[in-house]
Amino acid sequence: MAGVLAPESSALKLATRSLCAYFMRTTCHLACSPLRAAEQLDSEIMNMTRSLGFSVVLSGIALACAADPKPPAESPLAPVAPAYTAPAAAAPAAPHGQDPQQSNISISDAIRKACGISETEAYFAFNSSNVRPQDKAVLGKLAACFMTGALKGRQMLIVGHADSRGEDEYNMVLGEKRAGNVKAAIGQQGLTLAKMSTNSRGEMDATGTDEASWEKDRRVDIALGE
Repeated sequence: MAGVLAPESSALKLATRSLCAYFMRTTCHLACSPLRAAEQLDSEIMNMTRSLGFSVVLSGIALACAADPKPPAESPLAPVAPAYTAPAAAAPAAPHGQDPQQSNISISDAIRKACGISETEAYFAFNSSNVRPQDKAVLGKLAACFMTGALKGRQMLIVGHADSRGEDEYNMVLGEKRAGNVKAAIGQQGLTLAKMSTNSRGEMDATGTDEASWEKDRRVDIALGE
C-alpha cells in the first residue's frame, strides 16, 4: 500500500510547502491590503489546487501503467523427436543348394584339349561372389583361347543346371542365373560377351539322390557352340 501512495504523497508535500511559503510571503500584504491580498490568495489556492489535482491524476495514470501485467513469456517449443526409421531387413539367405552364385564348372573335353587345360582344371567348384585366384587362372585360359588361341572365332556355350529339389520352373531360372554368373566372370577376363551364349537345363539332367550327388547336379557346363 505504501508503494502505491508514494507518488501522491510526494505531490501533497510539494503543494503544502508551496502554500506555506506563499502564506509567509503574503502575511504583510494582508495587513496592508486585506481585500486585495484575500483575492490574490484565493487565486493562488485555486491554481495550486488545480496543479495538485493534475499531479494526482498523472500519478494515478503512471501507477496504472506500471501496474499493467506483463505478457507471459513465451515458453520454448518442445523439441520434436525425429521420426523413427526401421532399418532395412537383410535379404534372407538362399536355401542350401539353391544359391545361383555357387556351382561347379565343367569344361568339355573338346575345349580342354584345344586350350591346353588339364583334367584337374576342367572341373572345379565356383562361387561368383568370391572368385578364387586359381579359378581366375582357368577362366583366363578359356578367354584367351577363344580370343587369340585355337578356338578364335568360335562361339562358347554355357549351360546351367540345378538339382532335382524345388519346382521345375524355379530350377530353370536357377540354372540360367548360374550360367549368367559364369559368363560374366569369363567376360571379366577379356572375352566379349557376344562370343558367349547361355542356356538352362534346370533339373532335366539331374540324377542325384543325396547331398553328394545333388552337388554334382548343381553345375555349369562349358562347351563349343555352333
